[in-house]
Amino acid sequence: MMRSAALVLGAVLVMAGCETAQRTAWQTNLPGSSAPFKVDSVRLRVGYLDTILSSGNIQRRIFAPSDDAHCTRMLVEGKTIQWARTEPFGPLTDAEGRCPVVGLGDLEAWRNARGRASTSTRPIQSSRTRYTIVYRDEEYLYAQGGFSIIGLLGWRPGTDQAIALLPRTEVCAGADRNGFASVEFRIAGTPAFAVVTRNGLCPISGILPAEVFGHDMPSEE
Repeated sequence: MMRSAALVLGAVLVMAGCETAQRTAWQTNLPGSSAPFKVDSVRLRVGYLDTILSSGNIQRRIFAPSDDAHCTRMLVEGKTIQWARTEPFGPLTDAEGRCPVVGLGDLEAWRNARGRASTSTRPIQSSRTRYTIVYRDEEYLYAQGGFSIIGLLGWRPGTDQAIALLPRTEVCAGADRNGFASVEFRIAGTPAFAVVTRNGLCPISGILPAEVFGHDMPSEE
């Protein structure tokens, strides 16, 4: 009986070691690597599954299409899936299929994981973009524009048009509904990415493809 328990414990330790190695390979962006991640939370947001995944001390926020049957089946709170590195940020997989990662959240975590050498050597980098607030909910303003500076993370929306999630704070309320703005990237500290408004720096909480599903709420102005 003691021998059986020892064998079980040994198998558990080997498995734990394998998972640690998988996480290390995944975190270093090793092509072809994958690691198990647990679905901590998921909610529907403007046609996407706003999802938090964790593995060991790694936690990432991503967005997946809600009209993809594999994504809705896989991304259920408490489930464990594999996160592969055969694409820049995915896909998520299990034995039955794959789910693409189409957007990113918590951009500070993605910047920190990517490292300074892979982003920029300048402490602050900026660009100008035209954007339009196309939707709003109780948490975010959804600004559509040419947020190509997010490419410093290695993320490409397909064109330079993307949706930036701006939290509904006093600072972000200073963002014009339509217009030009400077967008900044910081190599360290917070926010990693921000829209410069007349009230200060409005952090970009996430980035999505240039399509949202919902009805715009009336302006409070």
